[in-house]
Order: sequence, then structure tokens, then C-alpha cells
Amino acid sequence: MYPDTNQEQNDWLRNLTGVVERLKGNTGGGSVTGNTPITNTPTNGVTNHTGGGSLTGNTPNTNTPTNGISGSGHVTTNHTAGGNGSVSTNHTAGGNGNQGTTPHAGSGNVSPNPTGASSGGTVLSKARDLIPFMIEDPNKVLEFWNIWFDSIPKQGNNNGNPQYLLVISCDGGELSWRSYGPQNIFIQKMVDFFWNVGAPESEIDRLNDFGALVNPISIGSWINMSKIGGMDGGWFFPVPIALKIGFEACDPDSPEVTVAGGASSQVVKAVQQWTDSNNINECIYVGRDMGAAPPRQTEIRIKLNQPTVADQLNVALSAFKAFKFPDVPSQFLNILRQFTNPGIILSLISSSEGFVKIGVLFPQPVWNVALQLIEEGRKLGSQISANVDVFNKLMNVFQTNGPDYIEFQYLTPGFGYNVYKEEFNVFIHYRGN
Repeated sequence: MYPDTNQEQNDWLRNLTGVVERLKGNTGGGSVTGNTPITNTPTNGVTNHTGGGSLTGNTPNTNTPTNGISGSGHVTTNHTAGGNGSVSTNHTAGGNGNQGTTPHAGSGNVSPNPTGASSGGTVLSKARDLIPFMIEDPNKVLEFWNIWFDSIPKQGNNNGNPQYLLVISCDGGELSWRSYGPQNIFIQKMVDFFWNVGAPESEIDRLNDFGALVNPISIGSWINMSKIGGMDGGWFFPVPIALKIGFEACDPDSPEVTVAGGASSQVVKAVQQWTDSNNINECIYVGRDMGAAPPRQTEIRIKLNQPTVADQLNVALSAFKAFKFPDVPSQFLNILRQFTNPGIILSLISSSEGFVKIGVLFPQPVWNVALQLIEEGRKLGSQISANVDVFNKLMNVFQTNGPDYIEFQYLTPGFGYNVYKEEFNVFIHYRGN
């Protein structure tokens, strides 16, 4: 999974740098869809937005897209972007609330009569049509989704096929769409997407540099969105990576910066101390948002390998204390202790302003226990929840007997930017190809 030679590092660097140079217009060539050439001012974004440094309205800037989208996501009509996210009516953009999943095979515990297999991204189109707020008209969120969907490969090669993922909140109001696969079929389209939605060159360079360190066999892109207008995007490497290398994707600790309430921003140091104390030296996933303005967010996922599931959960809960997240409420804790499959994953999202989010992912959950967690999570919502039947319908679409994971998480207040639900929440993960 790691570059063993300088040649492998140079191959990654040359490949990705070549893509970036073509997109800048320095060497010509390149395309997003079909054979349409990329120019310095692509015009396939969403119109009439004010960007966080990438563009204003429809006025082209040097090497930035006309009609593009600022930040790591998008901005709805006539609103101003701020931070890393997007804007909906009366909301300020920012944050990314990363969600997603790592590859994990296996069957669940419910048989919802799956239909014939879907492939080539059809699974995502079918899933999209099950989400009411995704198919409303007019719909800026759907425009964003279409731009991303057009950017992801629909077929694989000898090294494997693309994987397609959907993560949905228990109330149906937040979604994370993801796709990953062999590096050599994803690089071009992935960088095309980031460039065309106005991602800053510095973050594309950061992807380049981190890729040269890791040389991952698989890479992918993600977008997040919410019913009330949140839209963000970024990249991820779903491969084993030494933690000391994984930390290179994070913003460095800034001793002079403190966040609301006086909390320390020394997140990398805190994670290093916690992982050392638990004999953890590897992560299985690193991802980052592509926001036009800081603070940008980096996600690291760790697979817990303690002897028993109870031990794994206890280690995950210790992270809540170590990183000063609130204790898990008893009504949730009682349900979490009923999950019995080993391989619990801890997700940590941080920024230069401190810890953003913590999540605990339970693999192939027993569905009746998962439903208990979903129903408890839905009680926390302030908006009308989607019909719970959508979860069974998604199992049909993704050709699975159950979710890949169910995730219990906490988003630090202030990082939802009025478009993502803060504090405790529950998400359901699906995966297909």
C-alpha cells in the first residue's frame, strides 16, 4: 500500500501533476466528460454564486471556473459562501461534516428481497430517486450531485471496479455520496471535478503531495449535502496507512489558536498521545475536504482490534473522554452495547480550530438493533423525519441484506454551520458496485 521506491512516488507525482497542468491549460488536453477540452475558465458549474475566494457571480478569474462553485461544495443562488461549505436560505456556509464508509464485505441480518444487480453507478441513481429532497425541482443540491456523478468512473479495469457508497442520516435529511477505486482510473476525473468546482490550487497540491507519500492503490471522492442546503466535497484514500504518515494530511497544530470555550486546538498531539497509549499505529482511511477557505477538515479512521467487541467499544468510548467530547447518553449506550460484530471503526475529524467530529462505526449491524438506534436518533431531530421504509428500500437498491455500517457520531457545535445537524446523530452506510 505504500511507495517502496522513489520511482513509485515519482510515478504518482508525475501522473497527478500532469492532470493539474492540463487543467490549468498549461499543456492542453484533458477533459471532464466526453472529449470536451478543459480551458482556464470551465463553465459547467452552478450559476450566480459568490465564492470564498474562487469567483464572484459569473465573472471569470484567472484559472478559476466561470459559474463554478466556491468552497469545497456549492452555494445556493444569491447567498455568500463562508468557510468550507455551502449556503441555503438564511444560512452561512462552512464545515463539511464528513461521512462515509470504508470497504467492508459481509452480509447483514435482514432479507428485504433484493432485486437484480445494478452496476456502473446505476445504484447511486436509484438511491438518489428514493430521497425526496434530492428530486425536488428546482434543486441546487441535485445540480451539485450531477456534476459529481458525471466525474466518477462508471467502469473498472484489471485492478478492480469502482465502489459506490451512500451514507444517510437517521432522519433522511443529510447524505454523503462516495466513490472510490483504482488510482489510475480515478485521478483524472477526480482532479477534473475539484478544479471545475473551484477547489483551491493549494489543496490540489496537498492531495498531490500526500499521494506521493502514500501511493495508494485506491482513491476516491466524496460529496456531502443536506436538506437545508449544505454541500461540500473532498477526497479520500481507503487504504492502510501508517498513522505518522496519515497525520501529514492534517493541518498542523497551532499553539496560539484556541476555539470557543477555550478548548485546545492541539488535535494532532492529542490523537498521537491517545493512539500511542492504545498501541495503535495504523489507520485505514484518510480524507480531506477541498474548501476554498480554512478551516479545512481532515478525517482519519482507525479499525479497533482489541480481543472482544466490548473491549473495542470501550476503547472508542475512551476517545470521547480523551478528546473532550460529551459522554454518550445512556439510552444510546445501552443500544451500542448490543452490537456484536468485531471490527469497530473510530472516525476522527479535525481542523486547525480543534476537533470537529467523532464517530463510531459498527459493521454489519443486526437490523433490529440498528432500528433501535435509528429510532432513538430520530427523536433528536428538529425536522420531520423521512419515512423509515427508505432504509429497506436502499437495501434493495444496494443489493444487500443490511447496511455496511451503522454510525453513532457527535458533531461539535459551531461546525454544522446551520446546514448540518450538530451534537449526537446516527447514520446508516450502504455500499455497492
